[in-house]
Amino acid sequence: TTLVCGKEQDTIKADFSLKNCQNCNASANNNSNNNNDNNDNENTNTNENNNTNSTSGSTSNAITYYEHVKETTTYTKWMRGSLTGSNIENKYEYYGIDYDTYYTLGVIPSDKTSVTYTIKLNSVPNNKYYFTTINEVEYFKSSDENNYLSEEDTSIYKGSKANIPSENISNYALGESNLTYKLSPYYREGSFYIRITITVNNTTDIETYHDTNLKKDVYLIPLKIKVKFASNIISETKPTGEYETIPYYRYVTVDRETIWSTESYVEGYTKTGNTKVE
Repeated sequence: TTLVCGKEQDTIKADFSLKNCQNCNASANNNSNNNNDNNDNENTNTNENNNTNSTSGSTSNAITYYEHVKETTTYTKWMRGSLTGSNIENKYEYYGIDYDTYYTLGVIPSDKTSVTYTIKLNSVPNNKYYFTTINEVEYFKSSDENNYLSEEDTSIYKGSKANIPSENISNYALGESNLTYKLSPYYREGSFYIRITITVNNTTDIETYHDTNLKKDVYLIPLKIKVKFASNIISETKPTGEYETIPYYRYVTVDRETIWSTESYVEGYTKTGNTKVE
């Protein structure tokens, strides 16, 4: 028997024999069997304890791993155009536009089959816009005659100014069946111009008009020109009024890298919340 108290302990030993047995009816064999049974029980308990310890040791040695991911996104350069898709990114830019209509009245001497002259657009919707395109052209219509006679927004810039008749210009006007034209718009030093080249195909049923300034018989060339002006300011914000849209697209690629770590934080990676035990 051993008693322990703090750092002190005391052990008492005593020997026992059959002489000390209080119940001598029990045989040595029974005692032996009992001892064997006890040994078996002790062995069983020892094995169970060993199994328990083994299991306990296995659990205590398990390692938990945490999943971390890192996504890297790459982009191509922006390209002009419109394209859609799961790996496509789009953006848009805008610039303001405006339209105006001009009634131009040129002349061509009756002895010529072609002529080139320039008109200057004296009135424009916004002098900060840049002249871009001829949006539409129409030939002479009788309903527009007063507009040609009173037009002040267009002037002949290069060439003699003709003495235009005050009425009935349809009698002297070349139309769609009589001529072909080429228009070359341009912008220079804050002003807008159109260079007009006329080729006469025929003058059937058209009268000549004697221009007292040119001292020649001439035909009139009335053209109604609708001009589109565009701003040179391009922005990602839509301007007020009318505008044009410039679409862009680029390809987007996302690369995903996954690692497992015993650390709950890995620099440059994001913890997903998934775990595994090994």
